[in-house]
Amino acid sequence: MYFLAAIFISLSASHEPSSAEALAYYSVLPLDSPNLKTGIEELMKIHYRDQNWDRFFAYAQYYRLRYSPRERTEVQLLEPLALLRHCQTRALPNVLAQIKADKPELRSHIERIQALAETRFKGKKANTVKHESPLAAHFEGQFLRKASHDKILKANPHKLRIHVENQC
Repeated sequence: MYFLAAIFISLSASHEPSSAEALAYYSVLPLDSPNLKTGIEELMKIHYRDQNWDRFFAYAQYYRLRYSPRERTEVQLLEPLALLRHCQTRALPNVLAQIKADKPELRSHIERIQALAETRFKGKKANTVKHESPLAAHFEGQFLRKASHDKILKANPHKLRIHVENQC
């Protein structure tokens, strides 16, 4: 059924699907669907464009953990760009190094992101506000409990949310 709907949407010349239609379609894909990878990539693009960061970072992490470097596409470059938009300059080098090691053909894009981090975002630091309550820190994205890769991969990506604090 999902396959037929995808064919109908892609072959329909008179009707270009809107973001809302794409969001509605891809958000209900089952985990065993052959279109899940494409769906996650499209959802990452939609949530990045709409600045729905909790969902974007959840899909980005799930995508990075579930698919091998060979299977991943250029859409993975949205994650370091989103980290930059949140001035998360401490996490950025690790993500860029992983992408560079996995996909050497993306080197020029990675160098541009690094240059942007070193010029426009240079000196941006995390807030040094201390929270008295670990629970308040958790809800504000200051402190998050680490989840194992297995737990993330077993979770339904459509229900995951990962809050990343905007430190700009």
